[in-house]
Amino acid sequence: MPSRFDGEKLGAWFERFGRVEAQATSPMYERLCEGISRDRSLLVIASGARPGQPMPNLFLASVQFVLHDHLESPLAEFYPALSGKPRGKGDPFPAFRSFALEHADEVGAAVATRLVQTNVVKRSACLLPAFGLIARRTDDQPLALVEIGTSAGLNLLWDRFHYRYGNKTVGDADSPVRIACEPRGPRDVPLPDRMPKVVMRKGIDPQPIDVRDPTALRWLRSLIWPGREEEAEQLLAVAKVLETTEIDLIAGDALDSLPDVTSDVPEGASLCVFHSCTANQWSDEQRQRLSELVESIGSRRDIYHVSLEWLGGESPVLRLSSFESSRRHDQTLATSDPHADWIEWLDPAVPPPG
Repeated sequence: MPSRFDGEKLGAWFERFGRVEAQATSPMYERLCEGISRDRSLLVIASGARPGQPMPNLFLASVQFVLHDHLESPLAEFYPALSGKPRGKGDPFPAFRSFALEHADEVGAAVATRLVQTNVVKRSACLLPAFGLIARRTDDQPLALVEIGTSAGLNLLWDRFHYRYGNKTVGDADSPVRIACEPRGPRDVPLPDRMPKVVMRKGIDPQPIDVRDPTALRWLRSLIWPGREEEAEQLLAVAKVLETTEIDLIAGDALDSLPDVTSDVPEGASLCVFHSCTANQWSDEQRQRLSELVESIGSRRDIYHVSLEWLGGESPVLRLSSFESSRRHDQTLATSDPHADWIEWLDPAVPPPG
């Protein structure tokens, strides 16, 4: 048993994850987390994660990852996207528990070696209005993108997708990646009239994922929750787009790499550093250091920092920090669903394009 094992604390983490995060999005994960939170044997396996990892996400994905090789298991019936069969009826937890304990070594190895590196492609629908705002403020200068916690770099391709916001559409009408995000609230979401031009795409991650590797793609697929099959389809579609678009994935700690990575920006481009559901895995000290790094870069050149993070509160928040001529301006732009099913625009200072 890991020396740092604290069953009560870890159980509470799973219980909250199921009740708060999974409840509206994946009823199956809500039920599984309820059961896991009270099961010491499963909590011991889950506790083998590296420090800083979101254990509920990691453990659930690890079981799904191992399940790919054991589709004869009764548990596979509760994952119709894997089994190709109608979803099993009844309570999934007994089958889940039996499978996880039977394959404890395989699941434990995945927990110990893998990282939660979600590429929820749909979150690009929340990022797009911020990038459109930056392009408008810089007279449509092309954008140089640097993503922190990039995983496979799929959200670096946001300009290659087609989006629907209610009855409005924007983006590449021929794109295989189709994203729908429902606007909420009294304010219009400011969408660009045309996609901003992108001239640089760089992503930093401790372990970048190459989607051309079937095992790596399988891990990304395993991070998608049951009931979110649309995200799996988008993942595979973006992998196709990636075949024709150049991105530069950099292995390393963003807090060490960011100054060098942002020093090589094409002339006349607007530098945009962004991340989504990444800083929530960091400590307060790491988040403060990132803020200081961006501010330091902003003292030497213009830079725009876009973040979509869930750091407490009811839902994730989209923020933009602009450093123009060494002057900082912070905006809270919107809130959104964690999986970007909806977005609510908040900033009254940003009118929609007219």
